[in-house]
Amino acid sequence: MTRLCAILFSLTASSALFACSLCSVTLPTLSESMNGSVLVAFGTFANPRFSDKPGAPVGSGTTDFNVEQIVKNDTEREVPGRIVVPRYMPVIDPKNPPRFLLFFRKDKDQLDAFHGVSLKSAELSPYLAGARSAWKKSRMDALMYYSRYLDHADETVSSDAFLEFAKAKDDEVGAVAKAMSAPRLRQLLAQESLPAERFGLFAFLLGRCGEKTDVALFEKWASETERSGLDGVLAGYIAIAPEQGWKKTAAMLVDQRVKFPARFNALRAIRFFHNWKGSEVKAEILSALGPALADGEIADLLIEDLRRWKMWELTPRIVELFPTPTFKSPIMQRTILRYALSCPNADAKAFVESQQPRYAKVIDDIRDLLEFEAK
Repeated sequence: MTRLCAILFSLTASSALFACSLCSVTLPTLSESMNGSVLVAFGTFANPRFSDKPGAPVGSGTTDFNVEQIVKNDTEREVPGRIVVPRYMPVIDPKNPPRFLLFFRKDKDQLDAFHGVSLKSAELSPYLAGARSAWKKSRMDALMYYSRYLDHADETVSSDAFLEFAKAKDDEVGAVAKAMSAPRLRQLLAQESLPAERFGLFAFLLGRCGEKTDVALFEKWASETERSGLDGVLAGYIAIAPEQGWKKTAAMLVDQRVKFPARFNALRAIRFFHNWKGSEVKAEILSALGPALADGEIADLLIEDLRRWKMWELTPRIVELFPTPTFKSPIMQRTILRYALSCPNADAKAFVESQQPRYAKVIDDIRDLLEFEAK
């Protein structure tokens, strides 16, 4: 089950073309919610009341939203000071009502509050204003802006800053990390309260901007194979000490004594470097993946990555695996045939021809799928 979940996550993550592959978060950022809104406003809830309409669902009702500040208004009309929200929102203390940032979209002629963020401080307004200004410059300026808020005391702000990194491309994260503050990242990583999903990203960021004295930290973290964020740890290890980091990552990938999630995290670190550095790390990638190809627990993932990356140097070794006992399962055989059908090399074409009599239907199905994916 653990391996199945990892594979399903891998397939899902590969479709998220603009997300950092060290992060597993798909929640919307505040900027994304703002972009999809016609109206964004700060305010407080008041006067909640349950619906008295016959047949109304239990718990349904309405609540007044008293607007205090307009952040965005694309409605082409003046926004009233009170908007009735068609939901029951409890107000425990009317003298200290809950403050929210509400995002509205148009539903016919009505405003629909589709998303809301509870506010614990007044820090969100200047934060959003600064973010909008940074986005107008460039994505790098925006990420540098968000990097200053990763350790903000307001959890709403720090969470959103993290989400912006989680939604960035790998090469963008790699580029901006060099200019970040290593002392601040060390402090963040030392916090026991740091959410587990952030550890890997922050570890990579430290590996990119840290000093040689930080290598000992990465040696320690990389030895803890069941820790959260191991993919980011390994990516950071490679960034700060390339020879040691690649050696550790490659060794973990082939070590069958290590549980599959840790080995899969080693592969995720390699994927991150491919997305970030591309051909610059091709030799290191091939060196790391080659020895693991014969391992049936992870080989199908490696072969599919090599196919997607159009790295054909290991073709002879891959097609030689086809008749071995480890690769007798349909998923393994389809993976190799899919790789060979995508490969332009003569040895791959010869392999497909040799398997045509026995696997004609499978080969035709894979060809059809590859043509569909290419559209």
